Amino acid sequence: MASRLVRAIDWVATPLGPIAQWPAPLRTVLGTMLRSRNPMLLYWGPQLTHFFNTAFIPSLDTRQFPGAMGQPGEQA
Repeated sequence: MASRLVRAIDWVATPLGPIAQWPAPLRTVLGTMLRSRNPMLLYWGPQLTHFFNTAFIPSLDTRQFPGAMGQPGEQA
């Protein structure tokens, strides 16, 4: 599941915590999304944590990337 985008984040310091403790549905959806060639964006949980795949990067404002991954939706 892990891509360079996901590995670059210190998830322990986020509300989601370590990847090993993430719920199975999140890991499954994120794994599928990260392997997709189509641009995909996912907001997860109460804080709407922001996930995206590499195909989505051109859609991000340059001020948002790379810091958007793992941020609450309102900050991403």
